[in-house]
Amino acid sequence: VGHVRIWGPEEWPECGQGHDCTIEFGDQRIVQLLDQGWSSAEDWGIWSDGPQSTMQLLAGQGSYQLDIEAFPQKQADGQCDQALEVWWNEFAIGEQSFIGCESQLLSFDVPQDVVTDGVNDLRFAYRYALPPQEASQVANGDQRMLGVGFRSLHLSPAHDIGEESQ
Repeated sequence: VGHVRIWGPEEWPECGQGHDCTIEFGDQRIVQLLDQGWSSAEDWGIWSDGPQSTMQLLAGQGSYQLDIEAFPQKQADGQCDQALEVWWNEFAIGEQSFIGCESQLLSFDVPQDVVTDGVNDLRFAYRYALPPQEASQVANGDQRMLGVGFRSLHLSPAHDIGEESQ
């Protein structure tokens, strides 16, 4: 399986059809995929803004492994008790808690029966979303409600997810 990074016929990354795809959230073209609940893209990636975020992704029919590299927003006490819940086309595919405040890889299985051949809707929900000054305890006027900093999303075919054993 070859690793490709393409932005598709309309400058969208297209995933599936036997290949992996990686979306770097620091790429300014990411705005084409994002719907609601996001801040502006920065060099390192993008913050969620609010209790949930939505995006779209082109994918071929099949089952996948979804890997998200991300880190949680710190709380006022310096702790990170954050969780990320993921829906694919309004089907809950899992929830994972962050361990600590560092960047980490969270993996989710995407069964083939929830994947549409074409545009797919992804929704991310967070245990909390806080203004940056709550974590830093420095008033700076930033009104965003940060939950998770997204670095990248990697989608790879996983042919045994959601298929019955024979």
